[in-house]
Amino acid sequence: MMNTKRFLLVLATFTAFTLMGTDAACAQVEKTLQRTDANGQIVQTPYVTYEEFRSVTLHCPDGQVPLRVLLTVSSLDEVIRLLGDPQSVERNDDPDDASFTAWLHYGRDTIVEYHGFADGRLGLTSIELRSPKWGLEIGSKKLSPGIEIAGLDKKVRRSAVSGNLSKKKNKSGLGTIYIEKPNASKNGKVEPLMNGMTQFNFKTGETGTVEVVRISRIVPN
Repeated sequence: MMNTKRFLLVLATFTAFTLMGTDAACAQVEKTLQRTDANGQIVQTPYVTYEEFRSVTLHCPDGQVPLRVLLTVSSLDEVIRLLGDPQSVERNDDPDDASFTAWLHYGRDTIVEYHGFADGRLGLTSIELRSPKWGLEIGSKKLSPGIEIAGLDKKVRRSAVSGNLSKKKNKSGLGTIYIEKPNASKNGKVEPLMNGMTQFNFKTGETGTVEVVRISRIVPN
């Protein structure tokens, strides 16, 4: 009898830790930093570490591409090889030097922007997604146009939606996920990359779904 009770206790403990591990693995973003918003209010904004940022995966119709790969490409041809042929490519060359900005349009719903520097470097500037065929896998959850706001982690959802967070009372807004500066100081203070200008953001609608997902102001490595 004693052995049976001990076995049940061990089994219950193992099950509890397994469930806790599953919740952690499925988490989108768990960390927050405190900041003052445009209205002067103190708010908690979710963020990911720079290592987690580089581990994000872009889902596209032709498959999946790690963000770190898109951050280190050396040519637009390489980008097209990874993401597939765009419907059109818009390019603006600077007449004063060899730099340029290029926009790869995948239909009317997805735009990938790169900046080519005069020294030959190529930097990913932004990605804008409006199609449910595209998305960003952050942590173990996908942030994609068309998904329900209620399916987002609470901390991520709260960055865009205020008040009651139930499915019936979601409001439209703009959510933000910051990226922590690499090699941040060890004093416990979190510093956003480029003072928060480099970020994930997403627009939510009155219908209770995500409408637009963006990565903006990415700096080249």
